[in-house]
Order: sequence, then C-alpha cells, then structure tokens
Amino acid sequence: MAILGGLASDQYGLITAALAKTRGVDGVTLLRLCDADLLENVGRGIYLLPGAVRPSHLEIRVAWLRLDPVRPAWARNGRGKKDGVVSHSSACLLHELGDIPTPKVELTVPGRLTTREPGVELHQHPGPLSPDEVMVVDGLPVTSAERTIVDLLQSGADAGHVGGVVVDAEHRGLVDFDALAARVERFADHYAVPEGSGRELLSTLAAAAGQQLNRDAVAEVWKEWVTVGAAAGYEDAVRQILQMKPANASWTKTVNPASLLVPAEVVKSLRSPVVSDFLAKFQDATKYAAAQQELTEALSTMKTVSEAVATFQLIANEFSNPMVRTALAVAGAQIMADHDDETPEDEA
Repeated sequence: MAILGGLASDQYGLITAALAKTRGVDGVTLLRLCDADLLENVGRGIYLLPGAVRPSHLEIRVAWLRLDPVRPAWARNGRGKKDGVVSHSSACLLHELGDIPTPKVELTVPGRLTTREPGVELHQHPGPLSPDEVMVVDGLPVTSAERTIVDLLQSGADAGHVGGVVVDAEHRGLVDFDALAARVERFADHYAVPEGSGRELLSTLAAAAGQQLNRDAVAEVWKEWVTVGAAAGYEDAVRQILQMKPANASWTKTVNPASLLVPAEVVKSLRSPVVSDFLAKFQDATKYAAAQQELTEALSTMKTVSEAVATFQLIANEFSNPMVRTALAVAGAQIMADHDDETPEDEA
C-alpha cells in the first residue's frame, strides 16, 4: 500500500496495474487488495486508492491513463508516442464550453493507436499536436479551445452545439477570433454558409445556438449609436462626456492623459458590458506616441470645455479614423441616456 500510495499521489489517486507491476506489485496482489476493500477497481486495469478524493472526470482520466499504462501521468505531456490528448466533446467538458453531448471519451492520439474499449473514441493525428494546441486542464493535456472548435467542425458536429462552444470561448477570451476565423473558413460550405468567411460561419454557428457573439452585439450597438450620436451633435456629445462625474468626481484632474481619448473612468461608469467592451477598444489607439504627446501637451494648457473639444478633434484627426471621432459622440449620447437623472455642470 505504501508503494501504491506513492505512485497514486501524483496521479489523481489512481494507479494502473501495469505501473504497479513495474514496482513489484502484481495483478493477484491488486485483486486481493480489492477484495479487502483496500483498492477500488474503477476501470480495466485502473484502481483508486481508498481515502483519495474521487477525481473529477473519472472516465476521461481512466481512458487517458490506459493509453500508456506503464508510464506515470507526471511523465506524459501529450507529445509522446502514446500520450494522447483529451479532445473534441471531452475537451469541451474539461474547458466547460457549451453543452455539447459527451456520450463517449474522445482522445486525439499520434500515429495509428487504436482501442477496443467501449465508450472511448480515438482520433488519429499524424504525430503529436503542436505545443500551442495543447494545454493542461485539471491535470490532463487537453486541446486548446481554438483547436477544439476546429476538431468539432472537422468531425461535422451539430451547428448549434458547436455554436455554444464558440460563444463561450469568445466571451471568456479563450480564442483569438481572427485566427480562429481564418482556420474555420474551409468549413463554411458544409455549414450552409456558401462562399462565406470564417467570421460569417462563426456568427452563423452562434445563431444556431440561439446566442450572439460579443463582436456581433457590439456591431449592432455601434450602428444604433452612430445614428443617435449624429443627432446629438459631436461637440455637445463630447461636452457631455467631459461634464460627467462618474465614480470619482476629480477624474478630470487625475486621469492619465494617454487614456483620455476614451476616458477609462467613463468606460467603467457605463452599465452595459457590451458598451464598456466596445469603448475600451478605442483606448488601444493611445499607443501611438505622437498622439499621446500632443494630448499631454494640450491638457497642460486646457481650461475650458471648448478647448477640450478642440483637443479631442485634433487627436481624432491625427488617427485619420472616423470611428474614433464618432465614438466620442456616440459615447456621450449613451452616457446621457444612462444618466438622464443627473444634471451636468457647465464646465468639466
């Protein structure tokens, strides 16, 4: 039991018969320990030590350990000849993405490994997966969220189920959306998006799940804001932004000039996560050193709202980006709508 406990301590409380045998504990001894309730047989050739916390996703762990039962879990990183990686629907389960059915354990294995284990499906891959496509989740090597979505589409999984996975992954920031869109574009025809882009496919999958990607929600809000902002008038909208007093009444004096293009405090004050995420994107524009310097210098002499408006106009023109210019107007319109019970002061 001391030998088995040492082996199982770094292996989720589990021990394989093959590994135990290499330490001098044969199969007959394991059976006797089970009869004495000192071990629990949880799968063919796999045992759980009593007293150990029952590991989560036990079926997945058992199937993965059985791929190469002689090698301990701590010596396997998913890139060995028999390591294997948790993938497809099983990867969704570990990542907690979507609600895709998981009637069987799915593993991606290098080369031509096969299994006759019921309830286990092996997906063959020519050699180990790329290191950037594998990550450790709950102690197991698992395909990344991006690779998992590609695998699901490759296997022809239901659009609604994949859509739920895509939405969860995007909302949690687990995927580079543009990189994912490029990888999945080849599946557009199969999912009735003929000659569509990868972005269109991902949006279609999300819709099939009855959900919406963040970027699509932002696009809809943007279209609405452009109309509202234009009606409000650019200068009045900027004036409203500068006159607002969010959580910190002294924000106009303490804010970092480099973030004032769309003030961080204004972003935080908005009640809508979609609105906040959208406005936060415009803070990225302040990475340009020239614009930062101009804004910093202008702030040092700025005394009135009209001077502030002129500064914002200068910075917007500097970027030659009409969206940046309009963003200030629509942000002001949204702030007025969110805070219509407050009376702004005459000066910021």
